[in-house]
Amino acid sequence: MEAVTGGEDLLALARWITPELRESLHRQQSLARRRGLTPGPAHILRARVCRTSATSAEVSLVVSDGEHSRAVAMRFEDSHGRWLATVIDVL
Repeated sequence: MEAVTGGEDLLALARWITPELRESLHRQQSLARRRGLTPGPAHILRARVCRTSATSAEVSLVVSDGEHSRAVAMRFEDSHGRWLATVIDVL
């Protein structure tokens, strides 16, 4: 959530996300910074995981930053024995 709302650099997430997702998050981060958003600490209120196949899973979250609650949908895929986030949608 911090990356999406203009927070710290995405380097900390680099090993858990695909290069395409990193570019998408970087664009969202840049837009949030231009809008002057200040990220606060986010708390996961609810989480659900659904294994869609042997090599993929989808996660739905409800995340709160104190002022707003947001729905987050994520897709993870197995890539050479590691789980990588391939999609993150924040509503």
